[in-house]
Amino acid sequence: MIEKISAIPSVLLASIFWTLASIIFAKLGKRINTTRLNFYKTLFSLFFFVLYNLTIGTFLVDADSLIWLVLSGIVGFALADLLVFYSFAQMGAARTLMISAFSPAILAIQSFLLLGISMNLGQVLGLIFMFICLFFLSLDKMEGINFNWKISFIALFGYSLDALGITFTKKAFLLTPELNSATANFYRILAALLILTVVAKLKKVSLNISFFEKKELKMIGLSSFVGTFLAVLFWINAISKGHPPTIAALGSLTPVFATLIEYWIARQWPSRFFFMALTSMGCGVYFLVFWVNA
Repeated sequence: MIEKISAIPSVLLASIFWTLASIIFAKLGKRINTTRLNFYKTLFSLFFFVLYNLTIGTFLVDADSLIWLVLSGIVGFALADLLVFYSFAQMGAARTLMISAFSPAILAIQSFLLLGISMNLGQVLGLIFMFICLFFLSLDKMEGINFNWKISFIALFGYSLDALGITFTKKAFLLTPELNSATANFYRILAALLILTVVAKLKKVSLNISFFEKKELKMIGLSSFVGTFLAVLFWINAISKGHPPTIAALGSLTPVFATLIEYWIARQWPSRFFFMALTSMGCGVYFLVFWVNA
C-alpha cells in the first residue's frame, strides 16, 4: 500500500508524475476552457479515488479532520488549480512550474504560523539551494521564452493557495495520525468538485461532456490518473509523514524534470544555466535529505 512508502520516495514519485501530467494539461489548456478542464480532471480523479478507497475499504474520517480536509480541497485543490492551470495555458508547464520555487518559503511561513512547525539549519540551507536552482532555471528559460509578469503573479497566488491547502491537510493528519492519505484525498477532491461546479455556474461555463472530442477525454483521463490521482496520492502521503516545507522544497524538482523533458522533445543540448541549476539542486537535496539526518 501507498502508506508503506516513506516521505522522500513519495515526494520524488509525486514530482515525476506531476511533471508528466503538467505537460499534457498545458497542451489541453490551450484548447479547452480552464474551468471546464479543471472540473473534468477533478471528476476523473474523484472516480479513481472512489475505486481506490473501495479497494482499501475505508471512507471514515474524524469530524475535526474532515473540516480541514474540506477547506484544503476548496483552497488548495479547486481555487489554486484554477489559477495554476490558467498559467499553464498561457505560459506553458516549465515556466509555470518555476514559479513554484516560492512555494517552500510560503509553506514554511504558513506551517510556522498555523502549525508551529519550525525549521533547522539544514532545512533552511536546503531551501536556499533549491531556490537558487529555480533561479538558474529561470535564466535558462529567459533565453527563449517571454516572461509575463501578470500571469506569473496569478501563478504565484495559485501556488500560495496550494501551500495553504497543504497546511490544512497537515493539520488534519496532526489531529488524526492514523488518517489514510487516499481517504484524505477523497474528501479534498469531493469538496473541490462541488466548488468547481459552483464556479462553472457563476461563470456560465457549460459542463456538457459533448464539448470534448473522444481523444481529448482520453487525454484528460490519462493526465488525471497520473497527475491528480497518482501524483496527489503520493504527495499527500509525503505531507502526512514529512516536514511540510522540506517536502515542498523537494517538490521543486518538478520544473527540473519538466525542463529536461522539454530539452529532450526539442532535441537541444541544455544550456550552462541548466547545469548550474542541476548543481544547486544536488546541494539542496543533500542538505534536505542527508545533512539533516547525518
